[in-house]
Amino acid sequence: MPELQHQQSLEAVTVTTPITNQTSPPQPITTNNQHSEHGIQFCWFIFSLPLVSSFLSFIACLIAYRVGVDEKRLQPLPFIPFISDIGDVKPGSSFFTFFLILSSLVTLIIITVRYYQVASKAETDKSRNSSPTELRSNRDNPLEEARTKRSIQRLNTAALVSSCIFLVCKIGVSSFQLNNYKKIHLGFACFYFFGAALYTVFQVCITFKMIGGLNGLKKLLTGDMSSKCQGSVFLSRVICSLALIINFFIVGVFVTVPSLKVHNRGGANVGQSAEWAFAGFKLFFFSTFSYEFWKIRFTFLMKFDEIEKTKTESFPIKNCDTTDGLPSQVSYSKLQ
Repeated sequence: MPELQHQQSLEAVTVTTPITNQTSPPQPITTNNQHSEHGIQFCWFIFSLPLVSSFLSFIACLIAYRVGVDEKRLQPLPFIPFISDIGDVKPGSSFFTFFLILSSLVTLIIITVRYYQVASKAETDKSRNSSPTELRSNRDNPLEEARTKRSIQRLNTAALVSSCIFLVCKIGVSSFQLNNYKKIHLGFACFYFFGAALYTVFQVCITFKMIGGLNGLKKLLTGDMSSKCQGSVFLSRVICSLALIINFFIVGVFVTVPSLKVHNRGGANVGQSAEWAFAGFKLFFFSTFSYEFWKIRFTFLMKFDEIEKTKTESFPIKNCDTTDGLPSQVSYSKLQ
C-alpha cells in the first residue's frame, strides 16, 4: 500500500468499476492551456452605423429609380412610384436588392448593439435623472426599482424580436420582386411595416422609462445643452413613431380597399406618398441612434487558446486483492 500511494502521488490515477482481467480505455489529459487576447476598438465605426444603414437604403432607392426612369420603365416626376415598383424589374432590381441587403446587415449590427446598450443601462443608469428625494424613495422601495428594471428588460426583448421580424422581411421584400412573386412580396412588405412600426414604439417606451418618465423629460428640456439634446432626441423619436403608425395605416387602407386604389397610381399618389414617408421617418428614427452610439466604446475581443494534450497509457493490474476495499482493477495515466 505505501508503494501504491507513492505511485498515485506521481501519476494521474483513474479508478474504474470492478471488472477483472480488463484494461480501461485510455483517456486524454489536457494540460498547459495558453491563451492570448486581442482587442479592437470600434468607436467611430459604431457611431456611424445608423447613418451608413440609412445611406445604403437611400442609395438603393435612388439608383433603382434612376435606372428605371432611364430605361423608361418608370414615369418621371411628378408621378411617384411605390418602392416595390422601382425594384421590380432588372437592371434596377439588382441594385435595389444588393444595397438593401447591405443595409440589412448593418441594421443587424445596430439592433444588436442597441439591445446590449439598453441591457447595460438598465443595470447602471438607474439614478441619472432622479432627484435626491426620488433616490431615497428608490432605496426605500426596492420592489419598484426591480419592477422598472424587469419592465425595461421585457421591452428590450420585445424590441429585439420585432426588429428581427422587420429585418427578415426587408430582405424578403428586396429578394422577391412584386412582378414575379406578388403574394410573397406583399406578405413580407406587410410584416415589414408592422415590425418596423412596432420596434419604434418599443424603443420610445424604453427611452421614456430610462429618462425617468415625464419628470425626467422636464429636467432634460430645462437642463444644460447636453440634456436638451437628449430630450430633443426623445421627442424626435416620438414624432417619428407616430408618423410611422399613421403612414402604415394610410398605406394599408389605400392598398387594400378597392374603392381607394384609384387614388394611388392613377390618381393623387396617396399610397405611394405614405409609403415613402414611412420609409423616410424610419430612416430618420434609426439615425437618432448615432447620438447615443457615440458614447459607446465598443471593443471586439478575440481570444485564442492553445491546448496541449498528453498521451495516455493504461496499465492493468489483474487479480488485485479486494479485501482492503480497492477495486479489482486500477488503471492510471502517465504524463509524457
